Amino acid sequence: RTGTADYDVETEIVQTGMLKLSSLVLGLSRGKRFSPRLQFSNEPTALAYLEMYGAPPGTRITSSLELSRTMNGPAMVTLPLAIEAAGPNRYIATGVIPIGALSPGDYVVRAIVGIEGQPMTRVTRTLRKVR
Repeated sequence: RTGTADYDVETEIVQTGMLKLSSLVLGLSRGKRFSPRLQFSNEPTALAYLEMYGAPPGTRITSSLELSRTMNGPAMVTLPLAIEAAGPNRYIATGVIPIGALSPGDYVVRAIVGIEGQPMTRVTRTLRKVR
């Protein structure tokens, strides 16, 4: 079968101090490459991906990844984000989210990022789990 799908995709740059954050994108790791996904089914994990710009080398960036049932609800799990330099003043943050045991429904993934000693900022994305 072939077909098309029409989805609204919202992207934004969020700023926290000198650090600019991209939108949070969810997907899978396939052959050492990131493959974006809109929904998940029987995958054991999902990969969260976020880009950051503006912090000079040596800046201490604090970060975490949370999975919750609602936007402001308690975290079901809190995980680290791995941050690596990807060029001058550019960083890529990734985190693996265990989703295999989740029941079908919508969940909120929150990346909480900031420069050490400054206020934290969060970016979010809905994770949809289907049967």
